[in-house]
Amino acid sequence: MELDNNMGKEERILKLKEQISQEEARREETRARLAEQFVKVLTEADIEAVKEMLSSQSSIPLGDSAEIVNGLKQLKDTEEAIANYREKITDIENEGRCPRCKAAVDESDVFCSACGYNLRDKRANETKACAKCGAVLPVDAVFCMACGARADGGEPQVQEEPPRPKKRICRNCGKELPDGYLFCDNCGTMVE
Repeated sequence: MELDNNMGKEERILKLKEQISQEEARREETRARLAEQFVKVLTEADIEAVKEMLSSQSSIPLGDSAEIVNGLKQLKDTEEAIANYREKITDIENEGRCPRCKAAVDESDVFCSACGYNLRDKRANETKACAKCGAVLPVDAVFCMACGARADGGEPQVQEEPPRPKKRICRNCGKELPDGYLFCDNCGTMVE
């Protein structure tokens, strides 16, 4: 059953509850039909034969096994439908609620004001554990904020600083000159 999202929240829940009631009634009818079939088989059998079958653990004749199999399949389908409708009700009830803490949130909110959960970027809410200390970290963290180790447990990579350019000093006045200057901005001497 598809729900019209233009319906109000309460109206959608009511529709799903009606479907659950219908499926529960169908389940009870199926159970009653199955029970009736078993009772019919057992009542038509000789009492002594039933006792003997039960005591010898032999199988009891099931009568119309196709109807029993169909009934069991229908019962399973009904149970799945009821679970599906209940799940949809939970989803509807959780509309306007934070997925993490269930606090009320507005549709325009980006973060939950109660727990800080990012309501827009699902990846931002993914986490991983630090390989060294087990602290909970954002999935894209490189270093652990608790112990400072690499989050993946690898060895830290030491990067060498790029060589610094040789300082340029004006030979006339001794002022340090920025790269690219052809003349000293202090005394006007040409830089070599």
